[in-house]
Amino acid sequence: MKRIYLVRDCIFHDENNAYKGKPSAIAYCKKHGIDLDEIVELYNDSELIYYRHLQEKVKQGYLISVKTHQKKTIINGFKNRRGEIIPALVVDVPFVVEGEGYTHFIALVANFTSLTRQLLQDKILFDSTFYKEGYYLRIIYQDNDGKYCDYHLNDYEAVKKEFQSAKHKELLEKQRQIREAEKFDRLKRLRDEGKITDNQRKELYRLEEIYRASDTKKN
Repeated sequence: MKRIYLVRDCIFHDENNAYKGKPSAIAYCKKHGIDLDEIVELYNDSELIYYRHLQEKVKQGYLISVKTHQKKTIINGFKNRRGEIIPALVVDVPFVVEGEGYTHFIALVANFTSLTRQLLQDKILFDSTFYKEGYYLRIIYQDNDGKYCDYHLNDYEAVKKEFQSAKHKELLEKQRQIREAEKFDRLKRLRDEGKITDNQRKELYRLEEIYRASDTKKN
């Protein structure tokens, strides 16, 4: 699975079949004397947008810290009656948020197809395992007004209709435009620094044509 790596304001992507996002992030940290612990791993653009949303909450003092993709064991490994070794069941929690006196474990639903049976099963097992500690797995999705909301297990039909609505598709299109604008700025910076690859240059040309056509329509 391709990843996104964030170091402060710099983004490093795995591209095509080259998984070079993390090596590039590590090289950047070493060059600029940044601790490798500052590298943030994210799985998609929706997680990137949500992470930045949470970081704003940290800057404003509403949250203490945000960690991404932490592993939590929900069933320990054991030997079954047949003598087989059953490995531990581990859940990858996309976001662990620390607030004043609380910890929230969060899974982000990027789109309706992300709301899988496996995710719902992980939530049930997670909530059962950590019930006594007071923890549960929150499933978060973005509604048509751009607000992040909690998904509850009995919300399936209502959320399904919302994700399939024209207004939600409009929201996704706005998010796509934001991501493309960020990519455009990043590629221009790489070109100016002389670090752009041939594939990145082709993508930059494509985006330049899109923005040039858009400017022509406006004029």
